[in-house]
Amino acid sequence: DGATFDYKKGDLLYLKFKFVDNTLTSEILEGPGNFKTKAWLERVVIAGYPTRPSDVQLVTSKGTQSLQFTYEEKEQLLRVRKPGVNIAEKWTLKILS
Repeated sequence: DGATFDYKKGDLLYLKFKFVDNTLTSEILEGPGNFKTKAWLERVVIAGYPTRPSDVQLVTSKGTQSLQFTYEEKEQLLRVRKPGVNIAEKWTLKILS
């Protein structure tokens, strides 16, 4: 949570991030804790992305929505601002060409 030492009591969350075929997924892994949080995903930065996408979509249990993003061609840097999804939720970020 960035503010307490509650992880010492087992209040923690294990996440796995995977980037395959222009899709970034967040998966909650089984672990010792059952951490509930109000923390949300502020941004995603992908370095070395080769071309400007046509759209970036967030897929959650609530549906699919297009997100705002910037792309710096020279640096090949894709920035997705404020996906706004709770960090403890399962989510997918699809990058469309």
